[in-house]
Amino acid sequence: MKKRILILTLITLAASHMVGYSQSRIPSATNGLFSNNLDFFAIQKVSDVYTGGVNEDIKGSIYLFDQWTKLRITSTYKDNYTYSILANYNIMADRFEIFVKGEKYILNPESVVKITKGNRTFKVSEEDLEKNYYEEVASGDNVSLVKIYESKVVEVPTKTLGLIERKISKSEKEFLVFKDGSMTKMPKSRGKLFKALNLTSEKRDKFKKYDIKNDYELAAIIKDA
Repeated sequence: MKKRILILTLITLAASHMVGYSQSRIPSATNGLFSNNLDFFAIQKVSDVYTGGVNEDIKGSIYLFDQWTKLRITSTYKDNYTYSILANYNIMADRFEIFVKGEKYILNPESVVKITKGNRTFKVSEEDLEKNYYEEVASGDNVSLVKIYESKVVEVPTKTLGLIERKISKSEKEFLVFKDGSMTKMPKSRGKLFKALNLTSEKRDKFKKYDIKNDYELAAIIKDA
């Protein structure tokens, strides 16, 4: 009986160690390496930056995600040091913000290789997109499909006659970015997309029934273009 209890105890301890190891493979922002190099990963506190007129009387959120969530950030630090941290993308200011020890900081884009949220990937813009970050929707050997997000404050009439309210309006744009550095807006029809990608007749026939409004089918076209 004692041997059985001992074996069960050892199994439990081993399982706990394995779970702890699995969860710690991606360090959190609370570890020493991150905290000791915060000036590399972050630019400054959000509270120290002018908000550009966005205040409490404006309805809506300036952030891309409904909730602050843990994102996985692959950095340029050492051997692409990767960590997880509470973060969100501020569309209005075109920046990722991270939450560290009760404070919001602006993520330093020069420290970023990529940011992932589930199956979504965000990268620092090197192309002529006039944005700091873009979402990489799909990528192939010759071309990538990227998405950028924009927001602005608009005035709309209320149900009360003569009164208006200010709210945040969000929008997104998609572009094809080619490996030679050229880019074009994402075509709205399948035929125009095939032409922009310069697909061979064989590939045109392969994808002729694909719906470019379907994310998975569009990604398949981009990856094989």
